[in-house]
Amino acid sequence: MAVAEYEQFLTKLKQLRLSRMAELLDAALKEAASSNMTYLDFLRRLVDEEFRARQERTVAARVVKSRMPAVKTLESFEFSYQPSLNPRKVWELAELRFIERHENLVILGPPDPTT
Repeated sequence: MAVAEYEQFLTKLKQLRLSRMAELLDAALKEAASSNMTYLDFLRRLVDEEFRARQERTVAARVVKSRMPAVKTLESFEFSYQPSLNPRKVWELAELRFIERHENLVILGPPDPTT
């Protein structure tokens, strides 16, 4: 592909708002050429990365829009401060398989003494 064609292609990707694909195109082309990647695998890699980047941007925008004072994740939760919690059970519940199985979830515990 000639340099002018490549630049036009990058411009079109950006106009279509496929910015992550545009960022990764050069590296993906080199990898595809060196590893004899199929056309489908090449496209799948680029589309998967674009999709992942869009999901991350969407979540980031929602967090900003929510005006939450801090971002808390399950990964950052200190289970040692709440020894009555079973970390394995919490992670299992976080997978939301109980929804797929159409099961109810009831969480019981003593009321928060600080409220």
